[in-house]
Amino acid sequence: MRRINKCKKGFTLVELMLAIAIMMLVMPCVILLLISIAEANRSVFKKNDVVDYAYANRLAIESRIINAQSIGSGDHSISVSNGIFTYDGNPLIDVETYFSHPNGTQTWDVNPRFIISGVGVVDYIIEYREHGTTHILYTDEGSFYIPHM
Repeated sequence: MRRINKCKKGFTLVELMLAIAIMMLVMPCVILLLISIAEANRSVFKKNDVVDYAYANRLAIESRIINAQSIGSGDHSISVSNGIFTYDGNPLIDVETYFSHPNGTQTWDVNPRFIISGVGVVDYIIEYREHGTTHILYTDEGSFYIPHM
């Protein structure tokens, strides 16, 4: 008697179709997950970028303030008009061109508001919004003292 040894190697058509069906169900979920991760990464990058610019902006304002002589008079005058903070009659923040991409497109709008609250004390609130929208990305607020009063 002869023994026939049938060794089946490989997949049947049903097994292949089942594997493809499972992949078709799983792949959209994986793709949506990757898209949401990329969007969250972009959002965090945008937020970190605006926080860095706000910090640099605050340092620039404070360094210009330290060199001022007084509010409203003297060689270097500081004043607040309609919430815009000026140094020698020029705005401290050039809102039109300060926050833009190297290609020239504006990334966000800056809304600074300054209030002289006491002798030598200036309070500020600076809102950074997505360009052309009302969505506030970051609000920087605080106060500083002008030493040369």
